[in-house]
Amino acid sequence: MADKVSLDEFMEKRRQRVGKTAAGKEAVFKGFAAPASWNPDARSAVFVMSSERIDRDGDVVRQKGIRLDDFEKNPQALLFHSSRDWPIGQWSDVKKKLRSDPKHTEGTLNFAPSGGPIPEIDQAAWAVENGLIRTVSIGFMPLDMEMIEHNDGASPWPWGFDILASDLFEASLVPLPACQDAIAKDMLARGEFQPAKEFIEQAIDEWARDPRTSMFVPKKELSDTYRRFFGKNAVMVMALDSVVPAEKSALRRVEEAITTAAVTAVAQRTDGAGRQKPLVAILWGKDAESVVPLLEGAPSVVSVHPSPLSASRGFFGSKPFSRTNALLVEQGAEPVDWELPVL
Repeated sequence: MADKVSLDEFMEKRRQRVGKTAAGKEAVFKGFAAPASWNPDARSAVFVMSSERIDRDGDVVRQKGIRLDDFEKNPQALLFHSSRDWPIGQWSDVKKKLRSDPKHTEGTLNFAPSGGPIPEIDQAAWAVENGLIRTVSIGFMPLDMEMIEHNDGASPWPWGFDILASDLFEASLVPLPACQDAIAKDMLARGEFQPAKEFIEQAIDEWARDPRTSMFVPKKELSDTYRRFFGKNAVMVMALDSVVPAEKSALRRVEEAITTAAVTAVAQRTDGAGRQKPLVAILWGKDAESVVPLLEGAPSVVSVHPSPLSASRGFFGSKPFSRTNALLVEQGAEPVDWELPVL
């Protein structure tokens, strides 16, 4: 069983991490990596404020045990934990993500309006907007902790503290974090996942899922086989099915990210002259309709999903294939031969 540790012992062992808050109270300061989620209109960014991972000191801050009540009454955002300078803004939407891996607490840092009498505010906002500073650090008081040993190589330190409960005082913008976590938010929307985007573009161009085995095979091989059976003018139709439950599970979020990247890659394909290639999206159901903003203005044919429970509410008679061909012809493309040969 782990040994309980007194507050005095903890503070003595972590003296290099102890400082003063804006109210003059002692607090332990821990820094964590920030996401790339700058909102220029609101002058705000979403940060991972704390994470349940072994940090560079060998400590772990348990997210469930972080008390937010007093902090939320006065959610000050400081610069470098300085209690002698003006705050740079305030925190909002502070939430614990206890189902994430790792568990973490995140919040939105809202900078004070620009052009005021405190130059450090605009300087700090500029640093976040331009990626110079991407990390924050929490200032807290440990309330319950245990000594832990690291024998698995997870930390460079042989021991550390398991901080089971703590009282959050403040969270500051800092350049150097104590924790190695870097949970990026909105990176896909900002185009920072370019290697993933390029991979998906290549997969769309060159690979497909074999409907017989569900294995991924070169698209040309599958298409050639398809045409040998159904004729040289037959078109292989690929479908993206959503099989994950509607609740926002971790798997669902991954699926949404992949779908976003895939649709964006298709919509942004251009010819040799830089023009968007002909494209018509056939969207069946509410989930499918959600990708319309990603289509770069390409037309879409929308209806309810052709499932037994909804087909009678608008799918029958919607003529998706003839409407799609008409839109393709308008873009100068050849219509698709949707006919299946009689076997």
